[in-house]
Amino acid sequence: MNGRGLDGRAIVQRGALEGEDLLLGAWNLVAIPAGTLLAASWQSREPAPLLGLLEVLAVLLAVAALATRAVGTSEPWTEGRTWILCGPLVGALALVGESGAEHLGIPGTEIVLALALLIGLGAVVLAHRLPVIDAGWRRLLVLPLILVATGHFQDIVAPLFEGLDPAALLEGGGLGLPAGPEAASFGAFVLVLVLGGAAAFFAMLVVAPRELADPEPRPIVWVARFALFVASSIAGIAIWAVP
Repeated sequence: MNGRGLDGRAIVQRGALEGEDLLLGAWNLVAIPAGTLLAASWQSREPAPLLGLLEVLAVLLAVAALATRAVGTSEPWTEGRTWILCGPLVGALALVGESGAEHLGIPGTEIVLALALLIGLGAVVLAHRLPVIDAGWRRLLVLPLILVATGHFQDIVAPLFEGLDPAALLEGGGLGLPAGPEAASFGAFVLVLVLGGAAAFFAMLVVAPRELADPEPRPIVWVARFALFVASSIAGIAIWAVP
């Protein structure tokens, strides 16, 4: 609380690992059953009005965040990092928006992809004309998109772990191979592939929305956040999706 009222940053700030990181870690542990409660799964293409409304709401809140700018932002299109982050964010908006349209039975989901691109580009180009709000509130606005998108991530990645024992992956025991150097090497190779895919999704679904809402002055902390994201994702998949 300050003289201007409630400070949004105070709601989410937690140091190196902030409130969103801890919430996302907890969410990864229950994202799969949450998707099952809302529909058959996050990736289901069957009609699911409740899930569709949640996805559309998440997209609209993220668009509302893009329709504002943080204090001190004047010409973001002159910064290369803004354009780099805009692409992954458009991908997240398209992923969730297209899924929401399908779950609501709205035809022409390709229009959602075009709108996501226009929204992302428009938010960057017109940022100097947008209203200014506290960065903490912008982070809260993009949080639902992050949670919904990572629910989709869990459903996409879970099949990769079918028949695997994550705890024995590096030793080869979870791959059905005889224990030994070759099995361990192959297990490490599989793990690298999984981590590479997780890093790409993490950049698109988590880093881009949060960085555009509130740039992080300490890039190194993303390593710890990614580690928590991966550990909690694997734990959630192991609990709910691995026989």
